[in-house]
Amino acid sequence: MRNRGRRGISTVIGTAIAAAIVLTCLVPVLLHVQLTTDLLNHEVNLMRRLDEDRYNEEMQATAFIGEDLDIYLNMTEASYLPLEVVRIWIMVNDSTEVRQDVSLTLSLGDPSLTYNTGIRSELRKAYQFKIVSARGNIYVPTPNPLTFQPPYQPPQGSWVYMLAVTVQDTHSGCTYTIYADEQERYSQHISAGNEQAITIVLGWNEPGTHWIRIVSSKDKGGSSVLFDAAVQVPPSQAIIVYG
Repeated sequence: MRNRGRRGISTVIGTAIAAAIVLTCLVPVLLHVQLTTDLLNHEVNLMRRLDEDRYNEEMQATAFIGEDLDIYLNMTEASYLPLEVVRIWIMVNDSTEVRQDVSLTLSLGDPSLTYNTGIRSELRKAYQFKIVSARGNIYVPTPNPLTFQPPYQPPQGSWVYMLAVTVQDTHSGCTYTIYADEQERYSQHISAGNEQAITIVLGWNEPGTHWIRIVSSKDKGGSSVLFDAAVQVPPSQAIIVYG
């Protein structure tokens, strides 16, 4: 009887020790699995939120040539998210590529900025751009490509009284014709990717009133009159219309 009692106590003690060992090993494993699961869920939620922000991020960008002939980029944040530009690629049709690492922030309070690329435009060269955001989105500004079209200038000393005529915001597929006193003085067709402003200078040797007419004609048919009025020269020196 005594031996049976001792064996029963030994069994209980052995069972307790085995249970303690199992719990000592199992609890850390369970805790590790739980922590790993929580960390994985956190990373999954973070990646999902980053993907949503990347999808919702929007920017509008335009490229233009300034009066100093440098190339500028105007960038506007078009969503509810702050946007950071980290890189700008500039590709020239002579196989030149320029990479600019930048840190430009478009915030909700200041959604637009103009950036000077430091690249000076040259004749017979076309420039393409890629703007890369911190979220990995790539934006291509318009026009694409950007080309330099110098304004028409008359020979020096040929006229005494001059009137500059400028058509801003031209559209591809349109022909812009400028008349002075019912005579066609200038006509230019705008092709895709060359939506640059048109500027010409009209001149006369005597002061007077001149009838200026600017017409936009579409390749697919139809036309519109952008300007049609008498202009006194002098004092008038410039006319600016929008295509």
